[in-house]
Amino acid sequence: MVDIDDMAGDDFEQAYEARRRSFGSAGVTFESWCTIYEQSVSDRLALVARDGSTVVASARILPLRQWWHGRAVPMGGVGGVVVAPEARGRGVARALMTAVLQRIGERGDPISMLYPATVPLYRSVGWELAGRRRTIEMASSVARTLADGDGGAAGSVRRCERGDAEAVIATLGGFHAAARHGGPIEWDVPQWERTISDVDTFTYLTDDGGFVAYEFEDHGHDSVLDVSHLVASSPATTRALWSMVGSGSSTAPTLRATVAPDDPLPWLGREQYVRVHRELWWMLRIVDHATAIAARGFPASVTAVIPVHVTDTMLPDNGGDRVIRVGEGGGTLERVDDTGRRAGRATAMRLRLDANGIAALYAGVPSWTRRSAGLVHDGSPELDDACDAAFATTAFSLDYF
Repeated sequence: MVDIDDMAGDDFEQAYEARRRSFGSAGVTFESWCTIYEQSVSDRLALVARDGSTVVASARILPLRQWWHGRAVPMGGVGGVVVAPEARGRGVARALMTAVLQRIGERGDPISMLYPATVPLYRSVGWELAGRRRTIEMASSVARTLADGDGGAAGSVRRCERGDAEAVIATLGGFHAAARHGGPIEWDVPQWERTISDVDTFTYLTDDGGFVAYEFEDHGHDSVLDVSHLVASSPATTRALWSMVGSGSSTAPTLRATVAPDDPLPWLGREQYVRVHRELWWMLRIVDHATAIAARGFPASVTAVIPVHVTDTMLPDNGGDRVIRVGEGGGTLERVDDTGRRAGRATAMRLRLDANGIAALYAGVPSWTRRSAGLVHDGSPELDDACDAAFATTAFSLDYF
């Protein structure tokens, strides 16, 4: 058995060593790792598993927000999950993630997201595959020519400076809200200030709601232009930002960019020039079902009443007979009392979901997919249609943690 506890400063050397033995140093020095974890420890957002006096596993919670159809929902991101090789296969990771889930609940974050190194572990405690982080690839020279298209006048571009973090957050938030995106995360001011101050990252804002962040990746003889974010509110500014990044094609002939599934980039050129370079799946956990539904946005044109029966073995307070009501752009999850059960027909036709099933529903995974994967049972075709209309989205993320 292991003991789960808050990470303390005295644990840093052992926790870093467990990480190094799990994934290698990956270019992260002990000093830089400590800088990352100091605030997490101060905020009780880092946990460790101890075998006696030895730290054999650790995880970190990131206080973030995640956009769901026009609304930013408080979200506990989970990163840095490591288990030392000699401690694997003993239930250490599951015990640690159980404690992480409880801590996220104590914080009041209704949802949680993570990138899995292994799916079965996280699925066993209620996280489910929800969306992807997609990186596309194209010739930088093609991006350079995109400014030649029609579309009116582009916004003026300026370099980001210290103090611009709030403007970046507002620009990205406004973009995701207007696009009714599902899944993009929102970093806090300190994180964006670090990104803006990073000497290897180049960030720009426009005066009409545009933003781009990119860097050069050294791959020996040729560099690669790596775009982490590019958003704009007009076709002209979209083209202008891609063209500006692509102007580095003489030294970096390849451009890779993390983009939304509906990003307009493939539609901007005359030919089919964009290809998928890599996709990473991420997982979602609904920690407080009622709060999560109330915090999420929904299509304003959809009105729906969806009876469900939820089972959540890790968080049993979420379980029982419920009704999801959607209307006027918002939603609620209401408990069904004995009077409602005696009504009969609605209860008999309810959807049966476990924690994984409601996570997939929240993320907009279509009913046909969820049924084929065994993530929903009972109900009716009409309820499936209601779910697909209310929760419709193609979940994605631009950021990795």
